[in-house]
Amino acid sequence: MNGGEYGGELMANSVLSMKYQPKGQIDPMIVLNQAFLNTEARGSSTTCILTLTGNMLHAANIGDSGFVLDNPSLAQLKVSVIPGYTVVRGTDGLFDNLNGYKIEALVNRGIDEAHMPKEVACSIAELALGTSLDRYALSPFAKAAWEAGLDFIGGKIDIITVVVAYIVSMDLA
Repeated sequence: MNGGEYGGELMANSVLSMKYQPKGQIDPMIVLNQAFLNTEARGSSTTCILTLTGNMLHAANIGDSGFVLDNPSLAQLKVSVIPGYTVVRGTDGLFDNLNGYKIEALVNRGIDEAHMPKEVACSIAELALGTSLDRYALSPFAKAAWEAGLDFIGGKIDIITVVVAYIVSMDLA
């Protein structure tokens, strides 16, 4: 199996999905969801789908893909959060090496021990780095490779960036 087969099929299905969207009203999340549901190849891919409607840029972004604007104020992503939420942002070097439950456990331990977000981010990054260097780790990347029919085990050496933020009430800030 070709390592790029999944990403290629996902993008081809994205193009097909766009053809069935109302002209001038293409929603990148609908396109990405439909493409995902119609992709039969196994694997994983970073993805960034952008649409421009009038003067509004809309994006669906997964993984370490991304985009740059001359004027960042034109890009908006709105997600509702409430005090008590913790946000973890990382590159694929994090998510290729640590499962969500391991990240969540480190976040919960950090909160229980009253660690600052920077300390929690460092703990998560250190575990991801250790896993990336472990030739026998059952990392998410190794699992995805195995499911795609590739003979791979261990961590994936890559750039690892982690940012942690606690959402707090304005009264506590």
